[in-house]
Amino acid sequence: MVSIDEDVLAKLVKDKTLEKVLYYIAEGKPLSIHYDLEHGYHYPQIESEAEILPSESARILSDLASLKILSEKILFLSVICPTCHSTNIAVVYRCPRCGSVAIRKDLLMEHIPCGYIGFKPSFEEKGLAVCPRCGKTVSEDVRIVGVWFVCSSCGSRFPEPGHNLFCRICKEFFTVKDSSMEFIVEYYVSDEVSATLRKLIFPSRIKSILEDSGFRVEENIAVKGKSGVVHPFDFIVRRDPGRAIAFLIENTLKPITEAKVIEWYTRSVDVGMDVVYVTAAYISDGARNLMKFYDLSVVEAEDSRDAEAKVRKIVEALRG
Repeated sequence: MVSIDEDVLAKLVKDKTLEKVLYYIAEGKPLSIHYDLEHGYHYPQIESEAEILPSESARILSDLASLKILSEKILFLSVICPTCHSTNIAVVYRCPRCGSVAIRKDLLMEHIPCGYIGFKPSFEEKGLAVCPRCGKTVSEDVRIVGVWFVCSSCGSRFPEPGHNLFCRICKEFFTVKDSSMEFIVEYYVSDEVSATLRKLIFPSRIKSILEDSGFRVEENIAVKGKSGVVHPFDFIVRRDPGRAIAFLIENTLKPITEAKVIEWYTRSVDVGMDVVYVTAAYISDGARNLMKFYDLSVVEAEDSRDAEAKVRKIVEALRG
């Protein structure tokens, strides 16, 4: 069972960039990896929707995997240029004896009827395919029995060529031992984590609803209460003429208990404002009874979409 720290999740959605990334993931959209010569390996779909740079996407997804929000699967180990750190690398094959790149592949062939074995050029005479042993024309009665390589510079034959690597960006040659390496990873989200993310209330989505309804919205506001205690709110909204209304998003994985409702009531009384509390957490019967007793305004949502719909209804009532 995956354990996600609820305090970490609450902090993550306060970050504008991470909120967009988490919303994208919560929507069940793909995290497909892509390669191009300009950016190397990156995740273009989430970059586009979450408005992050290709240089940021791998780091952000890796950080979320370390927090157990994403799971990862290693696809392969990528070679990186030790000079310029590019992944735009070519393999350059060479003669293991003289180092020349002027090598070619040569097929070792057998003429099945007479058993002659030789390299492919030995079967070619005046443009015809002829067996050098029996002199017969060959067609489908030959088979490949091996592959060798030939160096055009020194004439050596060898079963495997040597090789090194070439960076197409900085034009440097290097070996695998000299290179940097990194794992190329594919990310996915488990059903359990996906269900948890759908329970998150995304502040920017709520803010858009408030602004689209004509309210002036102040974000991440701290209000000093009559007791001297400072209370943070996600939004303070105003519409001239009219008094201010505060919104507090309670992103928690734990059930809402009587203690939490008492905390809400104390906060509301101390700041002397109308406060709307928004949560997708389970609310116990005792807590719900207290909410009614204290006449608190609470958006009790099934998930993030339900929360947005219910906030929209509250806003429409306020406008009316």
